[in-house]
Amino acid sequence: MINPFSDDKSSGEDSNPFNDESVTQGMNTKTQQEVTTNPFESNTNQEYKPPEYLKDNDEKDMRSLEEREHAVQLRLAELGKREKEVGKREHLLGRDVNRPNNWPKCKPILYHNIGEDVPENCRGIVRLAYFAWIMAATAWCWNWFCLVSKLFVKDVENKGNDIAISSISMVLGIPLSWIFWYRLLYNATMKDKSSKYILFFSTYSIWFLLSVMVIIGINGTGCAGIINAIDLFEKNKVVGIFFIVNMILWLIQVFLFVVIVKKVNYYYKSSGFSTEKAKDEIRTEVGKEVGKEVGKEVKRSLASGNI
Repeated sequence: MINPFSDDKSSGEDSNPFNDESVTQGMNTKTQQEVTTNPFESNTNQEYKPPEYLKDNDEKDMRSLEEREHAVQLRLAELGKREKEVGKREHLLGRDVNRPNNWPKCKPILYHNIGEDVPENCRGIVRLAYFAWIMAATAWCWNWFCLVSKLFVKDVENKGNDIAISSISMVLGIPLSWIFWYRLLYNATMKDKSSKYILFFSTYSIWFLLSVMVIIGINGTGCAGIINAIDLFEKNKVVGIFFIVNMILWLIQVFLFVVIVKKVNYYYKSSGFSTEKAKDEIRTEVGKEVGKEVGKEVKRSLASGNI
């Protein structure tokens, strides 16, 4: 029997119990099987093909991702649009106080910009009204010129009254027509308030009556209309022609009045404005003013120690 603890090295490998042929063969076979069946071994000769359900999931995930990106883009576009609308609304409400005066160009005294202030669907109406106002200013000046030319016609009554009244009418009529009907329409379209449209219809109707009165041209009223023209045409044809031109200018005013009122009325009704909304807006404005006054009185009372 061989002693395994013997120092005799002559036995060498023959004396190693693990060198037994049956043991080493079994170990080699087992190692080979482990190597060949190793699931972590990469096979470079065979391309990996994912299962079908993974492919379907990947396609669904891609579609979902694209839909989300599209939704995000739409949301960002909507937010950008709203920011522009809010900024424009603040601009229209007069919060932008840093706008430089740009009208009239010769000596700017106020800010006027139809392209920026007025919504796109109302710009045509406001531009037409602006043209009507320019024609009105021209008509006032020409009416004054006609009555001044009356001084050069002999045997005509009420020269002084006509010149005085026409001068006052021109000086007041041009700025008042700007404020009380053109600017009202400008602000009504800019702020979308029923009350301002109602006020525009009222003041513009007064302007219509003034235009008719000028066309009639009663002597001594400062109006170079048909009655004055008939009286002057026999005495001075040149001055009579001036008066006829004045009548034409004011007839254009009447025509523009009809067109503008028709367009504004159509927009007013189609946009859902009404007298009820106008009343509500007036009540709101009155309530705000009353609240401000009450607040001022309370502050004064607190300051004086009465409360």
